[in-house]
Amino acid sequence: MTQKQTAHQIEDIAVAWATRLDNGPLPDEEARALDLWLDSDIRCVGALARAEAYIEASKKAVALDAAIIDDLAARHKAKAGLSRRDVYKYGAAAAGLSALGIASYATMAAAGTYETRKGEMKVVTLSDGSSISLNTDTKVRVAFSAKRRLVHLFGGEAMFTVAKDVGRPFVVSAKSAFVTAMATSFTVGDLPDRPLTVVVSEGVLQIDRADGKGQPVKLDANTRVRFEPTAAMPVLKIEKISTVQVDDDMAWRSGRISFKGETLDEATRAFARYSDIELIIDDPGLRGEKIAGVFQNNDPVGFAETVALSFDLRIDIQENRIYLSRKAA
Repeated sequence: MTQKQTAHQIEDIAVAWATRLDNGPLPDEEARALDLWLDSDIRCVGALARAEAYIEASKKAVALDAAIIDDLAARHKAKAGLSRRDVYKYGAAAAGLSALGIASYATMAAAGTYETRKGEMKVVTLSDGSSISLNTDTKVRVAFSAKRRLVHLFGGEAMFTVAKDVGRPFVVSAKSAFVTAMATSFTVGDLPDRPLTVVVSEGVLQIDRADGKGQPVKLDANTRVRFEPTAAMPVLKIEKISTVQVDDDMAWRSGRISFKGETLDEATRAFARYSDIELIIDDPGLRGEKIAGVFQNNDPVGFAETVALSFDLRIDIQENRIYLSRKAA
């Protein structure tokens, strides 16, 4: 009995098929194998349509349109629905492709999905020589083809060091933008309660809005751009920053958090990304106090002790919670 595919397996295989289709027409046997896969589970058609739409959007730097996805799904649905005789006829061919072709697609897609847990960091070297440094609680999916090197950032923060390949642009797809580079180094952060942020440390890159509006924006080294939310649409806030500021933004790569006047409330939320130990400050006035310094991101106790000493606070350390409060008068 064939084991039912999980949703994650379906999405991974869909990305692999979409990447393969983007390289050109399929030989007859591969096309038949694709039809068999589409007919194997009702979820496969939608998954492939979404994967193709992502790739098309990355080419044109346009938003994912529901109508485009529906059209792609309808096209694949029409191709699927093979008869029992078709399945029997092409069963042996599909089995051979499973060993030599489709299995490698599935492996490629699975190997192209990388993620970190809370408090974990990881560096991944890609097949083209580029590398991705993943900060805590981050997930990316890699989908390289002969025409482009596409990486989807599904949340978190990552640094991309891009190997030069003139014929294949390196595109990072994030929530509000497509970031395109040829040979450069930059970070993309898509964090909860923060605007999408891109910091360029080396080289030149281009940012296109995911909604397709506005003109592409070129950025060079020592530049930071934020997609500030507004009532109508995100507004790009671009600023030149110093090399020191770039290093501060990337301090997480060496396991540190750098604060330059953030509030204690912002600081405690930053530590929450790396540890399950909760920093609690009940006093609203105290949460608004500002702090500066460099701290180990896996040492909330050390941070709390420094804050208590700096502001003359009372500290109460429990199993998974640290309370900071003003001392009684």
